[in-house]
Amino acid sequence: MPSAIKLEPNQVFISKNYGRAFYMGEAPNKPGSSKRRIYLKFENTGNIQDFELYEASRGNFKDAGASKALDFDPDYIWQTNYGPVKIIEDLGLEGTYRWIKIKFLTTGYEKICLYTSLQNNKVKDPFLPTVYGVGYYGSEKAELNIEQGSIEKIIYHRWINMISRNYNPDDDSYKTYGLLGVTVAPEWQNFTNYLNDIKNKFGYNLFCMYPELYNIDKDYLQSNIPINNRIYSNNTTLIIRIESNAELVQDEPTIYNGVWKKRDGYYAKIYDPNSLFLLNCGPFDSALAAASYLYYKGTLNFVINNFVHFNTFIPIPINEVQNHFITKRLLYSIF
Repeated sequence: MPSAIKLEPNQVFISKNYGRAFYMGEAPNKPGSSKRRIYLKFENTGNIQDFELYEASRGNFKDAGASKALDFDPDYIWQTNYGPVKIIEDLGLEGTYRWIKIKFLTTGYEKICLYTSLQNNKVKDPFLPTVYGVGYYGSEKAELNIEQGSIEKIIYHRWINMISRNYNPDDDSYKTYGLLGVTVAPEWQNFTNYLNDIKNKFGYNLFCMYPELYNIDKDYLQSNIPINNRIYSNNTTLIIRIESNAELVQDEPTIYNGVWKKRDGYYAKIYDPNSLFLLNCGPFDSALAAASYLYYKGTLNFVINNFVHFNTFIPIPINEVQNHFITKRLLYSIF
């Protein structure tokens, strides 16, 4: 920077290790030297010192007051991309870096960060609903995992798509989801919760190996609930094959969970733990007969609870169920 250049009041100089400093005026030259000197005020500490202009322009200047506590106004509100923020504590220096504790006023989330991160508007609030006004990360580690891990990234895109089709009117699928009243449970609007729940679901290992073959389905366990009351949550979803997921849309649900109507009769759909397919057992001549089959099958084999509301369900006697087969052939027998 030429020594004759005109400097503006509060012109910013960047130190390599001590953050920003502002031009405060001309300083006297040292005896016997013609090198131009200027006063700079450090943003981090408020300390004012004089430096050679040439060295300052290259970032080669130090803050002698860097060991002092940060002089900050506890009532001052910083405006960031994630809403208003306050500094609530100065945590001091670690080497040449100053650490502070801040609070995001919109969500109340508190975090520790570098003072320069706040100055440069590089702080993030993982609890601010930035995904279609509803979804949020829930932790800073979750966002980091999305960038580093492949399966986490796949699950993240499933979560994004789920939030979008239920809350984004511009999504092509919104008309058959959000517009009809389908929602996402508050705990699954938090991506961290969603990720942890999916990792603990039955069939997760298969999902990891072949994610393109499986969906996170909400309809199977809520088939007897009106579409406008259906919800995505840990308790109302399961991992199933995409073919079975598509079949749920094509077939007609009944008043019994786990029972659907096809053109040739009623079928009990049993969740196969080995393939994650829904196995069609039938056809039966009534939804009650199919539900009774499912009821007895469930007492002897693996099925997910909640297929049928047993508290109000009176099944056909077990020895009469076979009389309601439309054909004499079933994929599985009761015994």
